[in-house]
Amino acid sequence: MVSGDSFVNLRCSLLLDNARSIDSYRFISMATQLENEARAIVAKKLKVKTSDVTNVIVWGNISGSFYADLQKAKVFNYDGAIKGPAFFSQPVRKILHDRKWLETDFQDLVCRQRAAVASKSCRAAGMSVANGILTVLKAWNGICGPHEVFSMGVLCPGFYDLPEDIVLSVPVSFVDGKWSVRFDVTVGDELKERLKISASELEQEKELGSEI
Repeated sequence: MVSGDSFVNLRCSLLLDNARSIDSYRFISMATQLENEARAIVAKKLKVKTSDVTNVIVWGNISGSFYADLQKAKVFNYDGAIKGPAFFSQPVRKILHDRKWLETDFQDLVCRQRAAVASKSCRAAGMSVANGILTVLKAWNGICGPHEVFSMGVLCPGFYDLPEDIVLSVPVSFVDGKWSVRFDVTVGDELKERLKISASELEQEKELGSEI
């Protein structure tokens, strides 16, 4: 499990290249901290707790060109026209109708939050990383539902018409101690272009990494 603030995908990719005897499914890079930062921004907008927002997807290069996607995101305990018991949730995109905020402001806020966190070296930041690792370990050991979505950098052979030798953050679920990529997501033309940019960036990082 690779985490941190810089070259997260690249470091995971280099580990894969130098440990070919180990199953590639055992190597992942962590997008959990970035995912949590995006959830916190949505929670603030909807006036709920961060824990009330789930299934935010982070695509691409975790410490570079990434895209925070709310297509699967759900919110619990939202004080709106429709209410239900504690287990009742609503799709975030059905509540947030402001397209400009969703497509522009939200992405900018996540990027700024990422930069702010990366610029700090403190106990709180370390605890955030540790909490993210613990969350993924619990999921990997079966302490989560099959419908929960996690964002992880994994080797993506041929997915979305992208290069086969890069580690890319994509949505996954855990079942019986194994993760699998979620394909019940919409990958439209705009997202494909974003993923190509991330892939190109990661290939350049890999070339530079091999020269060092």
